[in-house]
Amino acid sequence: MTERPTDASAGRYVETDVHGSGEAYPYPTAADVRVLVRYGLRAGWTPQALGGTFTIAPPTELELPRFAVTEPV
Repeated sequence: MTERPTDASAGRYVETDVHGSGEAYPYPTAADVRVLVRYGLRAGWTPQALGGTFTIAPPTELELPRFAVTEPV
């Protein structure tokens, strides 16, 4: 799941790899993305920074009820 900065020509992405915690793969909802963005901001993500990706990987305190955060692929 990746959240892009509002200006696609500049800025820094926040990204995490997740796996559905149920039988079917759930698609991230807007609410899931908001949780990711809020967590990223608290963890030091600076969207206005130029270039790069702020990766959230285990171990993490990020809680997405329908997903498990996994190692980046």
